[in-house]
Amino acid sequence: AQSLGDFEFIICDNSSSDRTVEIARSFADPRIRVLQNERNLGFGPNWNRCLQETRGRYIKILPHDDLLHPRCLEAQARILDEDPQEAIALVFCARRIIGPRGKELMTRGPRGPKAIHSGPEMARKTALSGTNPIGEPGAVLFRAAAARAAGPFNESRPFVIDIDYWLRLLKFGNAVYLPEALASFRISSGSQ
Repeated sequence: AQSLGDFEFIICDNSSSDRTVEIARSFADPRIRVLQNERNLGFGPNWNRCLQETRGRYIKILPHDDLLHPRCLEAQARILDEDPQEAIALVFCARRIIGPRGKELMTRGPRGPKAIHSGPEMARKTALSGTNPIGEPGAVLFRAAAARAAGPFNESRPFVIDIDYWLRLLKFGNAVYLPEALASFRISSGSQ
């Protein structure tokens, strides 16, 4: 349901035990590619497989139970499209934290308007807050070129795998913050 229609959707099934692959393959849409791991790799290695498989200019990792607002890709891609010098490595947005059934629990993200942040500034904010001010993967769209330069996700740090990666990406450009909540991060008893 994204307002931006030009995207590749890679479903990288991590050896699920439900009907995920069957359902994913039932869609006759050339934008969708379904990949299936023979065994569960864990989320870090699965995310790295996604990075290896992408062919587009921009990348977003969306865990299976998280959601995107219909304008998310369009709003974030526009920021990167309007930056021909590629001074921006990633775009992040406010996000809704939702419960297992989708009830909104809170909205997270830096307070304030749309803003550009440098890598050192975001590293400082991260250290001072003790949290992830950039956000969970669904809230972030980043350049494939920056991802190639940064390398894979560091699988040895599962609890900070995303913020570690965002800060590594910011060695190759700035971050732009969009204050609109364009992504939802789901928490439940089974969440990692």
